Amino acid sequence: MNNPSEKHIDQLRLTVEAYVGRRMKTPKDFIFLSEQIFTRRKMMISPTTLKRIWGYLSENIHTRLSTLDILAEFLGYISWADFVKNHAEPDLTMQDGFFVNSTLFARDLSIGSKVEVSWMPQSLVRLLYMGEDRFLVYDSLHSVLKVDSVVRLFSVIEGQPLCLFTTEHSDEGYRIYYCGRVGGVHFTVL
Repeated sequence: MNNPSEKHIDQLRLTVEAYVGRRMKTPKDFIFLSEQIFTRRKMMISPTTLKRIWGYLSENIHTRLSTLDILAEFLGYISWADFVKNHAEPDLTMQDGFFVNSTLFARDLSIGSKVEVSWMPQSLVRLLYMGEDRFLVYDSLHSVLKVDSVVRLFSVIEGQPLCLFTTEHSDEGYRIYYCGRVGGVHFTVL
């Protein structure tokens, strides 16, 4: 994998942002992410390299495979190749760098808002917003997410897979849960 797909790098950026619970848009965000990667993986990616990956710096430099491996490992994958395999041909439906699908951002919800997320085949969870990107699972059908679990998520994009993080800690950090890998998810604010 000498020439990483831009779609996969986009997916990697979105997944990292969801995992750490913040968008990478200021120099402080990249310092924070660099420190998080070092704390968790004991490997260093400089804030400057992260800025290049996120396009914060407009330099035409290709990202090294070793850097992509570290970011994938930070998310709990074995390697960049494992991340790509688990995100085969992502359909990000991008137009000029923006999602054209309906998107729900957690930060736009009021505490106590309820959201239903469903995916094939007949799975759904109903979530109660608790603030700070945290949701309580109050109903679960055909899903491994259990009622009364607390999860973190940054956004839900209609028709795209959803990555969320359980608050159950392991030695590796948060547990990552994907819904709607095939066909994406659908959401309704109740």
